[in-house]
Amino acid sequence: MSTKKPGFSTLFYLMAGCFLALSCTVALVYFGVWLYYQFILQMPSGMQWQPLLTKALRIGIASGPVIGLGVWIHMRMEYSKGDKR
Repeated sequence: MSTKKPGFSTLFYLMAGCFLALSCTVALVYFGVWLYYQFILQMPSGMQWQPLLTKALRIGIASGPVIGLGVWIHMRMEYSKGDKR
């Protein structure tokens, strides 16, 4: 079984995937907190959706590509370790 060395297209896909996954996860957590305050506690949370969505996107933009780069570097290191055996 031959495996290819992870290329730059893999890096792009990892960065984009980590950005989307992180942004969606943070947005869902904020949405869950908002629902908890609105419907379970029956009290106004003072949270608006636009700032929360913007914050989730900022977190995704700041962290997603860095995480994707880390995963890509790890994949390349594992690949090169396999070549030496």
